[in-house]
This record gives sequence, structure tokens and C-alpha cells, in this order.
Amino acid sequence: MADPDYLEIKERAATRLLALPGVHAVGVGAKQVEGRRTEDVAIAVFVEHKRPLAEVPANERIPEEIEGVKTDVIEMPVPQTIQVPGQLFSANREDTKKYRPIRGGTQCEREGQGQGTFGCLFTMPSDPKTVIAATCHHVIYDNCSDKANKEQVGQAEGSTSSSNCCTDVVGTVLAAVCDSEVDIALVKLNAGEEWLAEVQEVGPIAATHFVETAEANPPNAYPVQKRGRTTSRTGGVIAHTAVSGTINNPGGGVHRTYTNGMRIQPNLDPEHPSAMVDFSLGGDSGAAVLNESGYVVGILFGGSPATATTNGSSLAFPIKDLIDKFAEKLPVGERLEIRIATAANAGEVHTVPAAMSAEEQQEPAPITSGEALRLERELRTTKQGAWYADLYHRHGRELSHLVHSNRRVTVAWHRSGGAELMQWLICAFSRPETRIPEQIQGRPIHACLEDLAATIRRNGSAALEVDARRVLPTLPDIAGLSHSEIVERLKGSEPVAAGGPA
Repeated sequence: MADPDYLEIKERAATRLLALPGVHAVGVGAKQVEGRRTEDVAIAVFVEHKRPLAEVPANERIPEEIEGVKTDVIEMPVPQTIQVPGQLFSANREDTKKYRPIRGGTQCEREGQGQGTFGCLFTMPSDPKTVIAATCHHVIYDNCSDKANKEQVGQAEGSTSSSNCCTDVVGTVLAAVCDSEVDIALVKLNAGEEWLAEVQEVGPIAATHFVETAEANPPNAYPVQKRGRTTSRTGGVIAHTAVSGTINNPGGGVHRTYTNGMRIQPNLDPEHPSAMVDFSLGGDSGAAVLNESGYVVGILFGGSPATATTNGSSLAFPIKDLIDKFAEKLPVGERLEIRIATAANAGEVHTVPAAMSAEEQQEPAPITSGEALRLERELRTTKQGAWYADLYHRHGRELSHLVHSNRRVTVAWHRSGGAELMQWLICAFSRPETRIPEQIQGRPIHACLEDLAATIRRNGSAALEVDARRVLPTLPDIAGLSHSEIVERLKGSEPVAAGGPA
């Protein structure tokens, strides 16, 4: 029987099979007996729990054959999106490090969401200054219906300042789609970011490949690997293709229905052959799935963790579905021609070009991690400056959360001139000749800070309220100053009130 015939039979049977109690997915793959692949191709029917045949009513039984093709009933919990870190198998392999240059297989996060993985990078032939890092939609957003709105994404934590502008943030969401075919968010890297067309520990990306059903069916087994932020580098085989089913949120409830998924079984642990293992776990969402030749074949989007009696199962959608989605299946105004970034050799560092238009050139670049560290070292040369640096580390994450999640603070941030002042500070620290203006929105800078501090005290934690009251009177006037002059003022400002640095 030809490859398309199996798929057509599966499609004709899928609706009826998915309507049976306990069935949550249907696909095509090798029939398995006692966990081992056989030489027979089967329609795979995935159930939450197998029941003795005598306990299954006649009208709920899965037939042994469908249109001449054998069926295979496989016990597998309903898969979940896996943006929240889950239980690790074997040794703890979590990797929350910051990687520069940016590359695939490493952690990414939007503040307030779970962690995920940058899978691989893309370029746009029509726009050479756009470089994209891909992860899953559900890593960035709560609901499948949420739309992209230039959310900032970082590595490792997603933010280190009240404006979400500095150090960890590497880009903003350019486009995102969550439907039956893909679960994807494309993150446009900031100008000046360095990047590699590689996956950490795996190496350079060679190209893309679409896995035909016949390649994963008997007598073949299609070996793959992935590198994610939670389980690091793991190997497995594509056991089933064309899988259609339902995937849940970690807390319960349907996240989305999916089609044309690839089910991946993990390789056994050679040191513990009887142990139950996983190909992926929470936090690996977005990881690129690659074959042995370094070709990307899919993007990981969910799975069912191992149980006491079964190995884990992972799900990926084909990389071709992602590229085709943006090239031809979206409304005309939303289409993007993206091409996976490849490299012939390891270590080929690229830099995202600066914007070329006059409008974009006026947009200040975020403070880099190196600039932020240099500023902190300069401040810590005095007790007063070290106190300011400690305050930043103590409250930076809460301030960022307030500015982006609390409507009152968000409004005050913009109306008080806080956002505009932050932009001027970024300019000053990245362009030595820039000076802070004498006024922001027609008002003295100190007046802007007082308004913002009052809002933060009303909406922040008790510890933040106390420190906000202590620090405001100590801040020097920075109107008209350059980067170096601001640092000297901060280091040499008046001693703080009681409770400040010793």
C-alpha cells in the first residue's frame, strides 16, 4: 500500500475514532507489540487508559482493522503544552544560562510566563536586517487566541529593568500563530545582537527536511534529536506521523486541537535500561527537532511525561508546516517569507544589522549586557553607588512586572514621562555624546520621578514602598548631563537617609 493510502484511510477514520470515549489522538506508524516496533504499518489510536476488552461496550470498541489496515491501541496520557518546567528524568539537566551569541536550544522567556526554548533562527530574504528566533506561541502567551503585540522576549529571564529594555531582552515578537497546524512565535532579534545558525551542543544547522510517512514506517525508524532548556540534548525516533488529536494546558482544559503532528519516542537510557525516560519535558517547548544530518524536521510543542510503566511521548509539528503557514496560508498582509538560517561551520558569528531608515535610526538600541555590567562596576566603586546597584537587583523584576502588568502603574509610567526618560537614558549610555534634556514633557525631571514614585509606592510591595521613599530624596539632578557625568553624580551624591548604605 502506498504512503498516501495510509494517510487517507487514517483521515477517513479519525473523526469516528476521536469520538470514542478515552481516545485523544490518531496517527500512522509501526504497530507495536509489548513496546516493540513490528514490520506492520498501523492506524495508531491513542487512549488515556487501556481497558480489558470485556469492559468496553461493543459500540466503543476500536476495530482490529480499518479498510484492511491494522489498528494499534496505545496508552498515552493526553499531552500537554510544556512551557512550565516539569519533573526531570535521571540527572537534573536544566540549563537557564544566558547564551551570547544567541543560538538554538537555549532558554527564552517573556516575563510572567513559563520558560521555553529558542529552537532555531530564521532570516528574511526580503529584509536582511531582520533575524528571527523561533519558539512556541504558548511560551509567550496564555491562550491560543492571543495575538502578537510586540511583546519583549529575553534570555535568560526576560527582563532586568523597569522598562524591560536591558540586559536580558533580546527581541520582540514579530508574529505568532496558534491553530491546528502550528504553535509558533517569531521573535525579531534586536539590532546589534550576535547570533549563530546553530543548536547548542548539536552544531550548525544544515537545512530543513520534511519527513514523509514512509520514512518513519516499517522497516524504517527515523532517528531525531533535540536540545531544550530543561532536558538538554536527547535522542529518539519518530514513531508516528500525521497524528491528529487534542492537547491540554498544564493546569487542565483544552489548549488546542492539532493535526499532522509527529510523535517521538525517546531512546532508552543505556545506563538504566529499565528506567522510564522522556525525550522532552516542561520548558523544552519550541526546541528544534533535527535528524542525524543536522536538518531541522520539526518544532517541539508538547508531550506526555513518562509514568511508572510507560516512557514519555513528545509531539512536534513539521518545519515545512511552519514555513508554508507564513508564506502562503495567512492573510496577505500577515505573510512573511522566512528561511531557516544555516551554517557550513561551527562558530560563524553574525550580527543583526542596524536599522537603515531615518525613523529606525532614531530609535535607541537597548543597553547591552556588557554596558549594564560596566555601569554596575562603575557604581560599585563607592558605597553610595553600590547601594543604588543593590536596590536595582532587589526590586528590578518587581518594577518591570508593575510597569507591564499593573494598569495604574503602566499609565503613570507613560504620563509621568518615565518611558521617555528611560529612552533618553538608553541613548545616553549607548551614545556618549547624548545629554539628558532639561525637561521631560515640559516638566523638571525630579517632578516626573516624584509622580512615578508615588504610584509605585501605592501599588508595589511593602519592601519596595520603603526603599522608594528612601531613595527618591537621594537622587541627583541629571538634567543636561551625559553618561559619564550621570555616573559621577550617582557615585558622589549626598549620603542617604538612615537605613541607606553603611
